[in-house]
Amino acid sequence: MLGLQMIYLEAGSGATNPVPVNLVKAVRQNISVPLAIGGGIKDPDEVDEIFNAGADLIILGNGCEKNPGLLSEACSIRDEFKSL
Repeated sequence: MLGLQMIYLEAGSGATNPVPVNLVKAVRQNISVPLAIGGGIKDPDEVDEIFNAGADLIILGNGCEKNPGLLSEACSIRDEFKSL
């Protein structure tokens, strides 16, 4: 990370469910560094909920392997949040 700081909440590779949205919100309210969320994110609705909860970035893995279109959809959702 080249000396940069961030918080990374990980549900685990191939997790059944992503990090709970209420946990993302609680962490976001208590930190001032970037917040990354990964693991168990399988569809665009989850991406949207996690960004709405306060994530600065999302790490996708297995979700993209099973749904190749997820990456482009997630990027579109991210871009909407960046423009706000």
